Amino acid sequence: MFLNCRIQSSYVPCTLNHNASSHPRRYLLLPCYPNSNDETSIDLLLTNIPIYQLNQQELKQRSIDGFHQPTSVKPINDHERRLFTLSLLWNVNKEILEFNFKRLMNLINQFAENRVHRFSTHSNREYLHEDEYTIALEFYLQIDIDLFYMKTCSYRGAQPAIDVSKGLFCIHESQAQYSIIACQQRSCCLCYPSYTLTYRSYQPIIQFGPNRRHSFINGYRSILNCPVTCTTKNIIYVLTCPCNKFDYVGETSVSLANRLSFHQAHVNRIIQEFLLGKQNTSHIRNEIKSFETLVKNDMKLYQHSAHCPSALQWFLDENPEYWPFIPQKLTESQEQDEEKDILTPMMDMNQFTYANDVPEPPNNYRFSFKQKMEMDRFFQEKKYLNSPNLHLDLYQASIVAVLPNNASEALRRFVEALFITHAETKLNTIGHLDQLTTSRNTDQIASIDCNEWCRDLIRRSYTNIE
Repeated sequence: MFLNCRIQSSYVPCTLNHNASSHPRRYLLLPCYPNSNDETSIDLLLTNIPIYQLNQQELKQRSIDGFHQPTSVKPINDHERRLFTLSLLWNVNKEILEFNFKRLMNLINQFAENRVHRFSTHSNREYLHEDEYTIALEFYLQIDIDLFYMKTCSYRGAQPAIDVSKGLFCIHESQAQYSIIACQQRSCCLCYPSYTLTYRSYQPIIQFGPNRRHSFINGYRSILNCPVTCTTKNIIYVLTCPCNKFDYVGETSVSLANRLSFHQAHVNRIIQEFLLGKQNTSHIRNEIKSFETLVKNDMKLYQHSAHCPSALQWFLDENPEYWPFIPQKLTESQEQDEEKDILTPMMDMNQFTYANDVPEPPNNYRFSFKQKMEMDRFFQEKKYLNSPNLHLDLYQASIVAVLPNNASEALRRFVEALFITHAETKLNTIGHLDQLTTSRNTDQIASIDCNEWCRDLIRRSYTNIE
């Protein structure tokens, strides 16, 4: 069914390959013209594609079928009145709105049903409020094939970037116009990070400044739809691993700074537990882990960081007391020295209380005798009581979209899922809308090669930030 999908467009997308068998499912989620009556022929709306990138057929279709058409037929109910108002406001054909509204509602219902089935939640928590349909449609129509550009946004200080002559469709190249502004509050982890290494001062958590855009790992782009600060709530955000190969999209009702403190605590705890090992972790933590903690332990977002050399480098630079737990790739001469040490009567490998319970190193790596002694000393001196720094950031962050102040959790999750799907974020285990109707396990999306998690780690010197 999907493999025979014919895409009616001369625009060459940068995030999709026409020949890839898994990609047409994403096409089927994109807004399109009402003449796309089946899944074998789809005429995408391409609302964020400027006219110079369209062919003659697409230009003709947009000019004839795309814009608002005056009519003497009066709306007869609230739904028709809503669409008629939006047709005039956004200068888009009412038939386009009607057709895509039905597609949107079908997608929302599938998404809600999937969550109810998967998490056994109450349906009232998963379905949108009727008064949020307009906002959902506004996002759906403008999270386009390669770019999110919400030209119509008119809430929370945004000024619509459209006029009657242009409407929902891009005429010229998209233009970013909104800033991410630092709040400058001393308690803000975005403005004043709670870590000490000088080198991190050149790699800020978030890029402040005007005209904010973001590029996801797969090439999908987003343009900020509202002015924001560190304290802005009800947002969609993105976290990018320092390896620049994996990213994650999240939603929150609180500010990005508050949400990051949650991620900081979990990821640093999980890395610590990974390095120390399960048995040693049980020794230093007497409490039974909560259900939430167990769930977070399995999240791809955190598991990737615990096995990613780039993230571990940041962790070790901030927490050098964990270096003994990093196995070394020893040279041949070093291996010979190790063998001599082990044969020495005083060097009994069974003397270690904790070092023998750390995870086995990858192939071609090993722990030196000196490291094992330092490991036991780490526990004997209870260095784990004051480490690691649970405020350390192990991701680059950005805000990619802002929702209305009163947006429900269900609306935030649906908009988040649109970004997850089109940005193809590998660290999101759930939320991929193109996987709702397939038997494919979405956990496989975040397959991560972590065989050599200790590869190329460097013990660097550091100084305090002034």
